[in-house]
Amino acid sequence: MSESASAGHQPGSVTFEVPHDVAAEQIVLGAMLRSKDFIADVVETIHAEDFYRPAHERIHGAILALYAAGASRPDHYGRRTRQTP
Repeated sequence: MSESASAGHQPGSVTFEVPHDVAAEQIVLGAMLRSKDFIADVVETIHAEDFYRPAHERIHGAILALYAAGASRPDHYGRRTRQTP
């Protein structure tokens, strides 16, 4: 807990930072990209609003949309296919 007198805060007011772990979020998203089984394990537990970073929230939503649509290769969600001449 920290006291802050910076812009927008009354002297003596207490400000809180929401607990978060960006590395843990990245690990979860990476695991979701690699395994449909992992998605199935966490789909009811981890929700978009659980992520601290808005970008992670959007990535989570995109992964779930692909999963719900039946995308067959979650390990290729983020890969581009190379065109051969």
